[in-house]
Amino acid sequence: MEEQIASLQPGKPLTVNLDTSLKDATQMMRKNGIGCVLITGLDDRLAGILTERDLLHKAAGQHLDLDQCLVEDFMSQAPETSKLEHPLGYAIHRMIISDIRYLPLVDEDGRPEGIISSGDIFTYLNTVLVT
Repeated sequence: MEEQIASLQPGKPLTVNLDTSLKDATQMMRKNGIGCVLITGLDDRLAGILTERDLLHKAAGQHLDLDQCLVEDFMSQAPETSKLEHPLGYAIHRMIISDIRYLPLVDEDGRPEGIISSGDIFTYLNTVLVT
């Protein structure tokens, strides 16, 4: 649990701007087979996260024109974050306490540089514990 989050070798996150349409964001998620996109502001700093949970709770069944809706209106603002050098145990703790499946990783300026999911952690732990 003291190994760094970087041990998971997180990939680059998919990001969109605040003014991206909900249609474009959901198509990006679907095309890439991922459950979230990170939302950045004008300064490229993390402003929010749009997850499958956000879509289910805020958009599903609303008869919305997804071309006219902006991710800014449906995202979770100021999401929990971590850094690559933080211990894996810290990430697990934050995800459990905050009841989240995705944890954005940011640099010192708050710009997204990675993301991990609960699935990434389970896969990593299974690999470490089995070998």
